[in-house]
Amino acid sequence: MKDYFKYSYLLLVFMPLTAVCVLAGGWWSLVAPNAVILFHLIYDNVSSPDIQTRPIKYKGILNFMLYMHLPASLGLVFILVWQSAPGDFLGLGAWLTELTSIELLKAHNDMSLSQLLSAAFAVGFILSTNTLVGHELVHRTSHKLSMFVGRWLLAIVGDAQFSISHVYAHHLNVATHEDAATARRGESLYAFFIRSSFGQYQESWEIEKRRLKNRGTSILSLRNRVLSGIAMTLLIAVCIILIAGWMGFLLYTVLLLTSKF
Repeated sequence: MKDYFKYSYLLLVFMPLTAVCVLAGGWWSLVAPNAVILFHLIYDNVSSPDIQTRPIKYKGILNFMLYMHLPASLGLVFILVWQSAPGDFLGLGAWLTELTSIELLKAHNDMSLSQLLSAAFAVGFILSTNTLVGHELVHRTSHKLSMFVGRWLLAIVGDAQFSISHVYAHHLNVATHEDAATARRGESLYAFFIRSSFGQYQESWEIEKRRLKNRGTSILSLRNRVLSGIAMTLLIAVCIILIAGWMGFLLYTVLLLTSKF
């Protein structure tokens, strides 16, 4: 059981915790990222190193957990959008208040800008795991479902291009100056964040340019996976703006930057 739990505890424990904390309003959202940090600090120091390789009998369970990250991620984004939207979008607050007898609507209506930004940080913090799960799935280049789920997980955090640059550039050029995803000696974290983010998009664009040229297809089409990935993220952003206006877009931007960082 431990072998299954250690690959799914983020989905089963910390994503629901983040959802509850963000729904609670106020400063409760900051409990979630601090709980994640505290758990790992304690567990890493009190547990012994596990270097054994054990066979996993029910691999389908773990694959299912990977796929479930997509609806869980969308659910967290929706909760954040609900908090930033005026009124009670889709009656979520009234329904949960009736279900739990907790005055969530009052907390929702009393949310300040700083509290909303904290909620966006909390959701972005836990959705940084989308890159971990997406990383696993986009390596399965011949499996259509894995690629679909993996690219959408990455698109939610504005990084669908990762499915290109990581597989076809990073693995080829790792630990060299040609690799945008490799930090350089003496480079600050902030300089690396900027250079790597833009550099990976450039790598992906060049890869797609060569691929489509060999196929006789225009690079300015949705067959270009860089453009289709951007379109996926833009679709999410447009939906957020339609629901929560520019406040929702601001929070989504904070989510994207937190997750990427």
